[in-house]
Amino acid sequence: MDFAANLRSPSVKDHCTAAIFLRAEGANGAEHLPALLRRCQEIDVNGHLDRFEEALLGVGAMTMGNIVGAVGFDSENALHVAILQWIVKSTASANTKVAAHSIYGLGNIGFRHPMAIECLSDLVTSDRRTDEHEFVSLRAIALRILRRLDGEVAATFVEVPAFDEYSRALEYWMNTTPESSEDLALELRTELDWLKKTRDR
Repeated sequence: MDFAANLRSPSVKDHCTAAIFLRAEGANGAEHLPALLRRCQEIDVNGHLDRFEEALLGVGAMTMGNIVGAVGFDSENALHVAILQWIVKSTASANTKVAAHSIYGLGNIGFRHPMAIECLSDLVTSDRRTDEHEFVSLRAIALRILRRLDGEVAATFVEVPAFDEYSRALEYWMNTTPESSEDLALELRTELDWLKKTRDR
């Protein structure tokens, strides 16, 4: 795919397609980060989104997180910081799907930046939205990602509702995960073990 051409296109659908396939490029996709960030920034994360805009913002957050994580986040790199700032902003999107994907985008960066830790901590203690998934809340996802970045900080939230919601989300994922996905099943069991050990401290 000609990623540069897709990201130059006036079509949001083309931008979305580029973002989807760039996720598999890892560090090799770094040259396209400036264009992808610009395309995402052109869309109001709190505006009325069509399906391609919603997909671009959500996939864009995860893809940029993947690529920056593969390269290695550099606090001195203005582009990396701009991407982190945009993803943090997008976690507060009025669109729940965009917010959820943006939370995972922070996890994909994989760097314990104070901005990311503060954002996730705030989300863990935020109010639930009326349109969230029945079994998987945004604050449960935020706690899941916070655990990946800093387990000690995540453990301090053992008494908040998000902790139990995280447990319910894991049980839901385990019940809906195909038997062939052994790696995912192991990851989920590891997370459940962490929850139990943290509760028992």
